[in-house]
Amino acid sequence: MKAIVLGLTLLALFGCEGSKDDLQQYVMEVKARKVPVQEDVPQIKPFEHLAYQASDGRNPFTSPAPEAVDTTVSDEKECALAPQTNREKQALEQYSLSSLKMRGVLGDGPSLWALLEVPGGEMYRVKEGYYLGLHHGVIVKVSDTGLDIKEVVSDGQGCWNERTTQLSLSQAEQ
Repeated sequence: MKAIVLGLTLLALFGCEGSKDDLQQYVMEVKARKVPVQEDVPQIKPFEHLAYQASDGRNPFTSPAPEAVDTTVSDEKECALAPQTNREKQALEQYSLSSLKMRGVLGDGPSLWALLEVPGGEMYRVKEGYYLGLHHGVIVKVSDTGLDIKEVVSDGQGCWNERTTQLSLSQAEQ
């Protein structure tokens, strides 16, 4: 059996050995071809450095001077409301409320849990006191029809305002 396999292998190896004369002939023909030379090659113009001469304006190659802005904080504003920044962020605080979908309610009586779906299809179980949304939102009430969320949003003047938002269970899932 080994002799037959060895014989077939040797036959296959020697069968691949063929004449390479036509390949060598083609390579010699390609190497013998003359490459056409283009006679009208354009001349390369030397680079001329131009110095910046507009000395009466601001130099565009330096950083601009800071603007004269009144950086003093007015003592008139007393903001009583501010978000809690010293707590650890929860998983649902990376999603906007508009991207969250309420899919159902679990539990009965005073201990209700809501099922929220995030983009990508992952489901979360939440209850009162959980944080969610981009504006420091906290769930204040879970009902069988939706969630009541209290958010703390910036007023753009350095203070914070409180707003209440609702995330409802859509009619299709009820």
